[in-house]
Amino acid sequence: MKSLRVLALASGISALSLTAMAGFTTSEFGKGGYVDGGSVGDILSNFLGTDGAQEIDLDDISALANALSSADSFDYASNASLALFDQDSDGEISEQEFVNVLAGIGGLNNVDTTDNGIYAQAYATELASMTDPVTLAQIQTAITTGNTYAVDAPQVQTTTLAFSGLDSSHSSSLGILDGLGNSLDNNSANVITSFSASHASDSNASSRFEISSSGALTLASGTDIEDLEPGTYTISVTATDDNTLSYDLDTTTDVSLTVSNERGCIINNGIESANFSTGDNSTTIDNASVTISSDHDEIDKLFVRGATASTQTSGDVNYSSIPGYSSLTATFDKSSGELKFDGSLVLSDWVEVFKLVGYIFDSDNSTDNGTRGLIFSLSSYIPFDHDDNNVHFYDYIADSGIDFDEALDDAEDSTLFGLQGYLATITSEEEQVYLTPKLNGKGWLGACDRLGLASARNNCNVTQSEANNLTGRPWDNTTGEHVYSDGEGYWYWVSGPERLDYMFRDIGNCTTAKLQELNKGTTNVKTYPLVGNGEDNDTNAFNFANSEQPYVNMDACEPNNYTSGAGQYAENHMHFYSGSGDKNGKWNDYGNGTNVDGYIIEYGGMSGDPTVDLTENKTYNIATEGQFCAHQ
Repeated sequence: MKSLRVLALASGISALSLTAMAGFTTSEFGKGGYVDGGSVGDILSNFLGTDGAQEIDLDDISALANALSSADSFDYASNASLALFDQDSDGEISEQEFVNVLAGIGGLNNVDTTDNGIYAQAYATELASMTDPVTLAQIQTAITTGNTYAVDAPQVQTTTLAFSGLDSSHSSSLGILDGLGNSLDNNSANVITSFSASHASDSNASSRFEISSSGALTLASGTDIEDLEPGTYTISVTATDDNTLSYDLDTTTDVSLTVSNERGCIINNGIESANFSTGDNSTTIDNASVTISSDHDEIDKLFVRGATASTQTSGDVNYSSIPGYSSLTATFDKSSGELKFDGSLVLSDWVEVFKLVGYIFDSDNSTDNGTRGLIFSLSSYIPFDHDDNNVHFYDYIADSGIDFDEALDDAEDSTLFGLQGYLATITSEEEQVYLTPKLNGKGWLGACDRLGLASARNNCNVTQSEANNLTGRPWDNTTGEHVYSDGEGYWYWVSGPERLDYMFRDIGNCTTAKLQELNKGTTNVKTYPLVGNGEDNDTNAFNFANSEQPYVNMDACEPNNYTSGAGQYAENHMHFYSGSGDKNGKWNDYGNGTNVDGYIIEYGGMSGDPTVDLTENKTYNIATEGQFCAHQ
């Protein structure tokens, strides 16, 4: 049997206070009588019971250690050998009493008696593990090892946190320390963490978060910030000490997480099945979209509640695992403000998907006009509320190198729910501003000039008879170096509801020097004498007399008929630029065989189009319908 041998206390001596015993050696303490001095050999002989003293059973010490793991005192009635440690003879050994007696043993160093004997359990645990023959060195080793125990409970120092919708990290340190005071922030602590979370309107609160290996509260994998509800989450964090020499203490701390946003949010978008009609609402519809119709910037965002979000380096966001529609995916393009869904559903299901769409807007900018708008569309094509009181749709077709006449024909062969397609016409600044950020490459528009020339008429699908009756006739051929009698410089829309509408006449917009300044060429200018200043849309350079469609969005020094001549490559066809910088969305004249990236098909406004309702344009009053939320 493992034992620690000590001399039994004489009756009455056990009640002595530590102060009263301070002048005694271990020999005196053990025998209850005064013995002057004593060598180390005397201490071991007396305290370890080599003279026949009463044993202290190490199993009793183990029982003490177990008891002190859950209480601060021990009733030793069944462990009589521990009576030595009961200083006040009340039948119980307190943690303070135990360390006090150990501290009174001569030759034993560094017994910690502070904090109500907090090391008592550690000392008892180590003393119980000694083996016979017990020596003072073993006792000292037990005390030294006991002093390395994690005797304090871990701490969660941070009790208030905030996640802002403008904060991209959504991660904050909880300030977790283990029982030795080591910090989890730098991964030096040994601690196990767990938590639960609650929110008044979020039943899935606990699945929204996780605690990282460095002790930070962060969003759980697969959770986007838009999954959170605004307001306060209560995060109950439990930290359990996991040091090798430990009391295994734990602590639970309630952390208050405030979720807020400097931007506004539309959650309940109010969409319903009655908002749409396709002619046959049971028909499967391929793809759909939601588009920000009001002014917006790249801070604005559309999101899908409950879906898995993956943000790209460009800032665009891909969505998958859409609740109830796992085969459906979506992509939000932050520059164009479009959320496009890829999949096939019937109308009723598309409406349920639309109800999952939320809208984050820049509240500062929105306050200026008080409203924000969304267009819900049963098509992935770009919807626009045209000034002809119809919703028009635009589909950019990537087709590198396609000729103008081919694009014109292909567009007219296209339909959307029975709506006739045509090469796009842009007839207002509002339409241009709306489309410009959504253009995906340099492409053809449905406009031509020089329609008195047979090759131009053929490319532009205009007959001789139609050309003879165009507004703007007769064409002036008396001004300029490169003015022809065949309508050069007189521009017309040749597609869509505006087909054969007269736009403008170019009466002089550039010089050779200006062309060179703009890096448009170094050869002699092939345009008209400069009337304007060569800047974008210089109205002095265009004559709008009798114009039926006066809107124009020409690039600087355009149109300039740069390739000149009368062949296929004469610049008698309109295209738009796309990309970054000032040229984005600007118009330019090009030759039929000149390389472009594609073209835009427009739908809507044609006579004979069926009556369908493919879109719902919702306008929200941000004062009454907007709310502050965490979504980003």
